[in-house]
Amino acid sequence: MRTFVAALALLTAIADSSRAQVPVVPKSFGGAKQPQVAVGPNRNVFVAFGKGDSIYVSAWTNTAMGFKEPSLVAKVPKLSLGMRRGPRIVATSHSLAVSAVSHEDGNLYCWVSDDVGTRWNKGARVNDEAGAAREGLHAMAAHGDTVAIAWLDLRTKMTDLRGAISKDGGVTWSKNFLIYRSPDGHICECCHPSLAFGPDGKLFAMWRNCLNGSRDMYLAVSDDGGKIFSAAQKLGSGTWTLNACPMDGGALAIRDDGSPYAVWRRSKAVFSSSTNSETLLEPEGSQPCVAVAGVSIFTAWQHGGEIIIRKAHAEGPVSLSVPGKYPALAAFGSEVIVVWETGDDSAPVLAKKL
Repeated sequence: MRTFVAALALLTAIADSSRAQVPVVPKSFGGAKQPQVAVGPNRNVFVAFGKGDSIYVSAWTNTAMGFKEPSLVAKVPKLSLGMRRGPRIVATSHSLAVSAVSHEDGNLYCWVSDDVGTRWNKGARVNDEAGAAREGLHAMAAHGDTVAIAWLDLRTKMTDLRGAISKDGGVTWSKNFLIYRSPDGHICECCHPSLAFGPDGKLFAMWRNCLNGSRDMYLAVSDDGGKIFSAAQKLGSGTWTLNACPMDGGALAIRDDGSPYAVWRRSKAVFSSSTNSETLLEPEGSQPCVAVAGVSIFTAWQHGGEIIIRKAHAEGPVSLSVPGKYPALAAFGSEVIVVWETGDDSAPVLAKKL
């Protein structure tokens, strides 16, 4: 069944479900997969997705009546796509940056647009060892005009977490640096990492480790743009002994006070954590994501054929569910955008305000 991308805009109270749906992409983009969303400084919304070997971005600017026709970012031979593989997008102070991996050559590339996604540059390779990013799982974050990328790196024939920094919005990239190498030889081989900048420019990285037979989530932070990362800190009080990769890397967001907030899956359950403590969000769920919007924390995960979206705030949590899978979130102010795959062959690409 073809997969379509849908978007949910939580622009007022999350419990108000009476608002109309609006299209994100036309029906001609059936087969679009793995959407990711970013919000620019002018409250423009951008959704990146893959379709076949092509990467597209659909934009809703604050002067438009809806999402524009998707623009082609690049054609990538054997685009790595599916199971959280696929393009990533961030909005910098002056531009957009989109990253993706070619499974043909195993390289991670980044493209930049300085005209709200209409035209894109030819792109640049991020990994400085050819073929090292061939696993296809990576993360991207932005702070001002600084962009950071982290990926599962295979240059040593094992799986390390490496990164790179761009100071010009994603046009040129630093020498690659090691974020973490497991003393057991490799981190979890098929779970995507997460990156997030704090309000002061600190760079946080999260990944699923493989250590002493357990597949738990770990966090490290850099105060100097990736030159040095802190010692890895385990998240959560429990552990998951597993001789396999769950292909579920969780997500990371940073509160206004600079503290990290993470969500992840352990066994069948979804948890959240700030340090080594944990909170059970759902007894059964997978592929969680998170965004901090003002004083509220929004989380989403998939359960069966539905996505559960939860807003936690001073008045208590409010939840809703929609059909779909692979949610992703972006916040601006007190508002949040959720994007996901619907898997509905008869539905167009949609946005819905609740």
